Amino acid sequence: MLLLFLIIFFFLFILLFLLLLLLVLLLVFIILFLLLLLFLFHRLCISQIIFGFHIFMVIS
Repeated sequence: MLLLFLIIFFFLFILLFLLLLLLVLLLVFIILFLLLLLFLFHRLCISQIIFGFHIFMVIS
């Protein structure tokens, strides 16, 4: 009886651990994705500003 309880507990513990690991990986992936989006948006904004400034210089 005790052995069965320990086996069940052990399996639940492993399952919980894997679930937590998956959650952490998902969180890290989301953070990296947001950072990448921010970086690309930042680069796009800078290039747009430079391009706009270039057009402004050409016009004037």
